[in-house]
Amino acid sequence: MRKLIALIALMLTFLSPLARSATARATDPYPFDPNILISDDSFLRTESMTGDNVNQFLISHGSWLANYIIPQFVDVPYPCLDSNGNPSYPTVRVEQVDVNGKPLYGMRAADLLAQRAQQNGINPQVILVTLQKESSAITSATASSSLSQAWPLFYGYNEPMASFKLSCADSMAQAQGYGGIGQQLAYAPYGLHQMYSGGSCPLTTALTIDGVSLNVKSRATAVLYCYTPHIYNGNHNFWYYFVTWFGEIPPAPYSSPLLLDSSTGKVYLADQSQLWHVRTADDFRNWGFSWGSLQPLAGSAYAAYSMVGDVSSLVSTSWGRVFLIENGRKRPIMSARLFYLFGYSWSDVTRLNDAIIAEIPTGVPVWELVRIEGTSAIYFQSRGTNYYIPDQATFQDTWGFHWDEVADVPSYEVLQFPFGSSLSRLVKSNDNTIFYVDDGHKFRIPSADMFNQYGFQWSNVVAIESSFLDHLPTVGTLTGLVGAPDGRVFYVTGGIKRYVGYQAFISHNFNFSDVSQWSWAALNSIPNGPNL
Repeated sequence: MRKLIALIALMLTFLSPLARSATARATDPYPFDPNILISDDSFLRTESMTGDNVNQFLISHGSWLANYIIPQFVDVPYPCLDSNGNPSYPTVRVEQVDVNGKPLYGMRAADLLAQRAQQNGINPQVILVTLQKESSAITSATASSSLSQAWPLFYGYNEPMASFKLSCADSMAQAQGYGGIGQQLAYAPYGLHQMYSGGSCPLTTALTIDGVSLNVKSRATAVLYCYTPHIYNGNHNFWYYFVTWFGEIPPAPYSSPLLLDSSTGKVYLADQSQLWHVRTADDFRNWGFSWGSLQPLAGSAYAAYSMVGDVSSLVSTSWGRVFLIENGRKRPIMSARLFYLFGYSWSDVTRLNDAIIAEIPTGVPVWELVRIEGTSAIYFQSRGTNYYIPDQATFQDTWGFHWDEVADVPSYEVLQFPFGSSLSRLVKSNDNTIFYVDDGHKFRIPSADMFNQYGFQWSNVVAIESSFLDHLPTVGTLTGLVGAPDGRVFYVTGGIKRYVGYQAFISHNFNFSDVSQWSWAALNSIPNGPNL
């Protein structure tokens, strides 16, 4: 009850002080507009990352929060004026529990971040960027100070507190109510939700920040200025890290009108004399459209247009280049092979006027093999899922990939998608058929008995889209007989391989048509047994 009262009483006084990550960016990815820090759609995209995604992101950036377990107690420093009116920095030990007394300790920080963000309708990526903006927690291997370790989001650490304008009793109440990594991650998403709903922040389009008159273009932007009432370097840094890590861009400035039929609620893109229906909010967001750019479409105006079809995330030019529209950018699909590997269908491709496509900023090409810039980790991307490739043998010997097919991409191109299992030799298609992969080919495993005969482990089976597997040649069905590159034949049973000489081959009535040809890498993965 004490924590609940403190949370309610102090909700209106949690504005963060000047952002502590006060280094201006020398190079912005595109011109910074303080009127639009983030779109509402991106701010509310709760499904962007799971706890595992968040932890992988922390690991990839060398964060001290990677694999971090919330402790039960945290010594929280707080600034205040002592009884003599002198500035001091005492600490108070704060148990990491929520307002209902439920333990936050023992949880992985990444899981708590994702859980509380999603529960409060906030994109977990927003919390990650706020951690970086406030305390550089994402790119620091250790917390820079005991203050930033206990207040990584500086939520509840308001400007009167930071300026030593609070008594020690009032400042300690703030520390007890909000201090510690667990409470920071639990309460900051709630505070952002309250602000977005208008409960603790005046949401207006006209703001004056640092003496600059702004006309903010999204509710989420107003919330960020409420959280940190400064443009530089606080909210500029938020914008910089979000667009760099996760690919947010401002609405695309389409010259073609975006029309709203108020009687049906349908939105259309006008392409000369044609109307293209924008079916879903995802399509609207992926195209970078802005709700503020909608123009009314009167019933009588329909006569000037012909209905063509639906706008999709796949578009083509008059000269045949196909693009994937994603996060307001057009991503070239570099070949027909990649188009089919990703399971796309030509029936889903929208043929738009070249002038409209030219207005869309160009993003990174669509690839199946990606490596985060500056790292050695390679992932296979199949229909929105990342599969980690653990070693060179898996990359080359098993799947037959080529190094020149690997694209170095910004981290957000990988981290925007969920992570599946590590890629292995055992894969399952959409119809639950299981295959063994070797040297870029696949062998069908006909039954559970045959699977067990080879000593395979069900936990190693990775589900892969059939659209990709269909392009791996099927060269046979496993029967227990495998052939080595030097011509020898082995029989696999009980998880071991046994050499089969000519006489044994004849006496067991084996057929050469049943022998699956394997690489040495595949054969060496199965232990040797006695000759048959």
